[in-house]
Amino acid sequence: MTFPKYPEYKDSGVEWLGEVPAHWFVGKLKWHASVSSGTDGRADRGDVPLYGANGVIGFSDGFSYSSPKVLVGRVGSSGAVNFASGRFSVSDNALVVDEAQAIDVRYLHFWATTQDFSIDVSTTAQPLLTASQVKDFCLPLPPPEEQGEIAAFLDHETGKIDALIEEQRRLIELLKEKRQAVISHAINDHGSNTQGRLGYYIDLLPGYAFSSQGFRIDGGIRLLRGINVGVGKISWNEAVFWPKEEIAGLEEYFLREGDLVLGMDRPWIGGGARVAKVSREDLPALLLQRVARIRPKNGLDQEFLWLVLASQEFKRTLEAELTGVSVPHVSSDQIRSFRISLPDIESQSKILMTVRTELEKIGSLTEQCERGVELMEERKTSLISAAVTGRIDVRGWSAGAEPYEPEWAMAAEEPAGYSAQGGAA
Repeated sequence: MTFPKYPEYKDSGVEWLGEVPAHWFVGKLKWHASVSSGTDGRADRGDVPLYGANGVIGFSDGFSYSSPKVLVGRVGSSGAVNFASGRFSVSDNALVVDEAQAIDVRYLHFWATTQDFSIDVSTTAQPLLTASQVKDFCLPLPPPEEQGEIAAFLDHETGKIDALIEEQRRLIELLKEKRQAVISHAINDHGSNTQGRLGYYIDLLPGYAFSSQGFRIDGGIRLLRGINVGVGKISWNEAVFWPKEEIAGLEEYFLREGDLVLGMDRPWIGGGARVAKVSREDLPALLLQRVARIRPKNGLDQEFLWLVLASQEFKRTLEAELTGVSVPHVSSDQIRSFRISLPDIESQSKILMTVRTELEKIGSLTEQCERGVELMEERKTSLISAAVTGRIDVRGWSAGAEPYEPEWAMAAEEPAGYSAQGGAA
């Protein structure tokens, strides 16, 4: 089924909102609800969820609320919206929007997810969202019964979207597991008895301790910092430069095309190992401390070296020895001491031909799934916005009616070449 527009609209008087259904009311949030800061600062002392700027941050031994509330993060650029129910507490890093009698709290929550509550932290001396700022947001408000109908529709439809998103994310995790299995098989199951420390097969150079006081935001040689090293890629979104006139004596820290670089602080993140290959587009660049430049030698192929550094075996071995409490750090000596089993160079080439094909296929499938998630998130946002601004009329909808199948539904299909039972085909 598709949804029609309302039979009659009127000008809302709000530029960004445009027209709304003729029988809807438009006004400021403060006319219909109260907004106040949370007060509970106690965490991990009980069993009552304690909400902060971005969701549950711990537990409290008491509770401030026992009825559903909409929460808005007020710290920095967060602006995250949460819906809390049951017994819970709220810290002073979040605002509590308490619905009035004429507002369905579920409708209020869906409306809040369409609003931008973030703060530009670069221009604000005290980047805290205030209750007064939230109170001044404009709220399109249908009659109470209609609010319930809209909320029920969105509960049902966004629930289906969320289930599809979760399935795609499950597929992504399975593909990650398959990728690691392919890598592990490549570096372990090749029948070679030649074993030794990785340090014998690599030329490893930690970065130079450039003084941050000499950093420039443009005009000079880029410095490759840990923040620039991602999983399989280098990003220069946050680049700093070193003056060209001050590079004398630093020649060994210039990177070359094909060099592998490893972020030594927090070397593993959710996506995998922070190992990347330097491309021609990344040059010229100098190596900053907390990043290691690694080049293969003594019969070790560069791609095979990348497999070793990206493997679960390398991660498990070094994780047991990580230093640093707040920021886990791996040292040069720990990298060099890792033991590998190395086939001859001809065997490495044969292994890499097979692995390259497998990893490219898994990478392509992963990109399909990730794009599917992005598309469904976008459509979910669009659907909520259309319903709470009156661009579609859902008053005739019921959960038992013909399913609402928008054009994005196909995005949730399993990507070609993937088997849910066996992972990548």
